[in-house]
Amino acid sequence: MDELALAAQAAQEEFSGASEGSPVSPCPAESEGFSINRALAQVRRWLLGHFTQQNSNSCVVASSRNMIHELTGENIPEEDLQQEVRDLMGKPDHDFETTPINPAYAAQLLEKHGVKTQTHRNIASEDLPATLDGKPALIGFKDPGHRVMLEGVDIDEDGNRTYKVRDPDPAYGGRTREMSQEEFDAKYNPQAIVIVCERAP
Repeated sequence: MDELALAAQAAQEEFSGASEGSPVSPCPAESEGFSINRALAQVRRWLLGHFTQQNSNSCVVASSRNMIHELTGENIPEEDLQQEVRDLMGKPDHDFETTPINPAYAAQLLEKHGVKTQTHRNIASEDLPATLDGKPALIGFKDPGHRVMLEGVDIDEDGNRTYKVRDPDPAYGGRTREMSQEEFDAKYNPQAIVIVCERAP
């Protein structure tokens, strides 16, 4: 019940922020910065967590799904996104249970669904806060290779970093992982591409 209250409060704050200084409207326009779909997406995440991957090698697609849901409010089934990626790759028979894909396809998939992307390479973990500039990103883990969504990085007054990760591995139950610098560095792959995302205007 506490999570429901927090989710409702978060959605209300988004509505209040969008409506401040403007006439009250029962359904604010998208141009005012408010989105019913994104507010509902926030409530859903509070209650149910983020989406987990459906196949052993579908982490790129599942993390893209989480990013699309977060930034646009669209809840697109993973099977549909998998098919879109097959089309992008030109491989209609690609099996996400047995074979991973190049994470660069995530940027194309995100752009198709209204998420603006910037791709970076060779970003050290300590440089991620500046690279993200407050935006979420898709990043790579290693041993084994794995794609996750980085919500952001919290830095306390002593300079300690906490990395907030939406890992689509079902082992984490759709709950955000809060990783210390040491924990994050043990998994983060600085050679993997970093796809920084924002909602397209």
